[in-house]
Amino acid sequence: MSSLKGKVAAVFAASGAIAGAVAQSFARHGAKVYVSGRDLKRVGALAEDIRHWGGMAIAVKADAMNEKEIDGFLARVVEENGRLDIVFNGKWRGCPRRT
Repeated sequence: MSSLKGKVAAVFAASGAIAGAVAQSFARHGAKVYVSGRDLKRVGALAEDIRHWGGMAIAVKADAMNEKEIDGFLARVVEENGRLDIVFNGKWRGCPRRT
């Protein structure tokens, strides 16, 4: 992965293992990362871990399946930074059953 220094990333469902790892990787490569999830305590802990080792992370309570919360989250990121470079949605609904 090339350097993400100066980039702004939004990661949905960051309390999950995959999205959390993606958020950490973005931060390790220099991005300012906004991590979101339905459980603010869990994404807050992730953001704190990222900041602990020198990364930039902000935790936001937002449900990746709620359109209004998604719009609000993304609007906040753009308002605070003037832009949004990367979006990753870690919410996976699973495959539909075949009958």
